[in-house]
Amino acid sequence: MRIPTIVLAFVVLALAPSIPAAGAACAQGDVDGDGICDDQDPCRSPDPHALREPRVSVSRRVAGGGDAIVRFSGIVPLFDDLPADPAESGLRLLFREGSGDTSHLVLDVKLAAGAAWTSVRPGEWTYANPTTIDGVRRATVREVTPLPAYQAKRAYFVSIDARTSGVDPLSQALWHTVSLVLDAETPTTRCADQTLRPGAIDPGKPWERWDARCKASTTGATLRCRSGPMRSPCHVSRAEDEMRCVLADVARGQEAYWATHGTYCSGSANCIGLLSIPQPAYTVVLIVGTSQWFETWVAHVAAPGIVCTWTSTDTPPLACGPMS
Repeated sequence: MRIPTIVLAFVVLALAPSIPAAGAACAQGDVDGDGICDDQDPCRSPDPHALREPRVSVSRRVAGGGDAIVRFSGIVPLFDDLPADPAESGLRLLFREGSGDTSHLVLDVKLAAGAAWTSVRPGEWTYANPTTIDGVRRATVREVTPLPAYQAKRAYFVSIDARTSGVDPLSQALWHTVSLVLDAETPTTRCADQTLRPGAIDPGKPWERWDARCKASTTGATLRCRSGPMRSPCHVSRAEDEMRCVLADVARGQEAYWATHGTYCSGSANCIGLLSIPQPAYTVVLIVGTSQWFETWVAHVAAPGIVCTWTSTDTPPLACGPMS
């Protein structure tokens, strides 16, 4: 990916803290590159941070480790055309303390496939077992329309209410990782992860509010984690999604510009007016164009080390990835 010098300088000078790097290489491999070794990772999503709008709470019933009440909700984007069916595959929720292959598995909750699932209407399933003392009490899986910024073919809202035993004491001072897998037993790409930062945010770095993060209760008995707030006009809570939203809007503007002028707009100062939305805070947008093609780069301080591009001659035109 070609990165203009000005984009690189912007991100380096205003760099937000990045997710901790993984430790030693995995002897078993790490097919999705998320730092969790394959023998410990049932989620093989092509996007290692795909989970949207996660909310997780883990409440221990007694001080220290032991039984806990677990509640989860989030949106799982899928990047293929196949529909989900938890009655056929089940689902699995994992929560880790730490990041990458140095992380520690705190809980692993499975809900098997089978007749206990009820399909309320097409694209929606429910499960209920309110008397269980160790397992899922309630779960819902419902297909929703993915936001264009997700770049996903399908998306499912998932909620889980569970009870589980053997949960270690939790800390708000560490990174955490939550994974929702649409298969109870088999590693799959039909899943989504999200890494959650420690609760404290540097007041001098307001862009850190974009990050999903965790906070412990004053007693330490409950850890609550959630995504950042959704921001208008793109209605997203991830910096990369906002970058994708901006790129799609510039592309729309460029096609309208070409229809009028017979060439694409070039030069960020001249072309920023192509946006139909205000340029989001903490972003830099670079635009070049000729009569034959155009390319746009977007960097975001809340997505350090990542650049998204729209290249009109590429298929697909939109790509996000690390700077190289």
